[in-house]
Amino acid sequence: MPNADHHHWIAALLAVLIVGMCGVAGAAPVEPSLPTTGWLLDEGSGTDLAEIYGHRTGELAGATLPAWSTDTPFAYAGNSCLSFTGSGYSQGNYAKLDGYFSGTRGTIAFWITDDDSSLPRYIMDASDGSRTLIYRSGGDFSVYLNQSSIGSVSNSLTPKDNSWTHVAMVWDNDATDGKQKFYKNGTLFATLNNVSVSARNPASIYLGSRFTGDEAWGGKMDEFAYWNQPLASDEVEWLATNSLSTITVPPMTKPQNPVSAWRFDEKSGSTAHDAFGTNDGTLMSNVTHAANAPFSYPGNTALYFDGTLDNRVNFGPHTFGTEGSIQVWAYREGGARYLFDSSSGARTLLYSTFSLYLNNQSVGSIPNLLDDNRWTHLVITWDNADAGTRQKYYKNGELFHTTDYTLSSRSPAMLWLGNRYSNNEPWRGAIDEYALWDYALSPDEVSWLRHNSIVPEPTTMAVLGLGLIGLARRRRRS
Repeated sequence: MPNADHHHWIAALLAVLIVGMCGVAGAAPVEPSLPTTGWLLDEGSGTDLAEIYGHRTGELAGATLPAWSTDTPFAYAGNSCLSFTGSGYSQGNYAKLDGYFSGTRGTIAFWITDDDSSLPRYIMDASDGSRTLIYRSGGDFSVYLNQSSIGSVSNSLTPKDNSWTHVAMVWDNDATDGKQKFYKNGTLFATLNNVSVSARNPASIYLGSRFTGDEAWGGKMDEFAYWNQPLASDEVEWLATNSLSTITVPPMTKPQNPVSAWRFDEKSGSTAHDAFGTNDGTLMSNVTHAANAPFSYPGNTALYFDGTLDNRVNFGPHTFGTEGSIQVWAYREGGARYLFDSSSGARTLLYSTFSLYLNNQSVGSIPNLLDDNRWTHLVITWDNADAGTRQKYYKNGELFHTTDYTLSSRSPAMLWLGNRYSNNEPWRGAIDEYALWDYALSPDEVSWLRHNSIVPEPTTMAVLGLGLIGLARRRRRS
């Protein structure tokens, strides 16, 4: 019969095998989340560029426009890329993309070829004052991130042989070491000098040239994307072998119309129009309209609060029942206090870092609920019938925290956005797309809101009217 030592040897061998198997499984590529913003560059013709999922746009520009090409890193129906014919210091052609706020943690990824034209220069750049760039002047690449120089990378990052290379730049100020990393074809290529970068406001992104349109790149580019979080090495590895077009889109369901919603797109004046109801708001003190907004579409603006004492938006009464939801996009700057509040005795508020009341019930503080110096999408839902997790808190489309309090319905309360109800603890930063529902949104509805602006559906009469106008025009031509 086997002795005890034999059993121990077998157990040890099995343990080694199990650990090894787990190590192999853990090292497999992992599909990342949908990028914060990204472009497949699959239009194949024309000068307009569209984001993969969302409302951001781009355009082709330059002395001569970039050409469309079917020479791509992936083969699928309708795939294309952009071909740039820059040659050193001269004016070139480029793609100009809508910017997105760049924080202290993030990822940029793209596919590129290098045609070895004379001194190819800027692979990419961003607007003056917010520059993120990868630049070569015949030697190694110089790299800036959010206006900070973070060092240089060997020019072997992109071979000069027209072959496709996948490049990813990942940064994380919170990392104890290796705050900035470059990956080539899914493998770590360089770790840079650990500069702590600052956050930057939205900046136009230029592919294939400097932001001034000169010092242009020669080669092709495809599948440019940005994440507002640092991707893990196994996620970067996945991107090096899979098209962005195959990333799983999270389940989404368009929610019912809110009871009230304010998009803050007026651009001027002191009125914030309720897009779904009759509860218009009044802008007080130094509240202003700003172009820095979480969505990019014609005419979009958000509200900016400068932190002065009387900075706020006043709304009329709203009853918060035992079931409901609140959505808000928030850009929090240092010193911000009350994001929203309501009348004493019926208070629903979010305060500082980050104490929360719902229907005059304290539900505690939730650390890290909002990020500093970047847009955060926040949805709060509650439903007394959902025992165990009656309140849910979603951050950027994902469930972040739950609590379980039984809430009482509260009589109509005045609403204050950007300040305490006593007007002495103001918000500092921007706010957009504030909306209220009288039911608890589902996770799929929250996911939809994370990726879509709230737009009122046309009324039946409006649709009918448009149809009649169309008929009238057709009759005139007949």
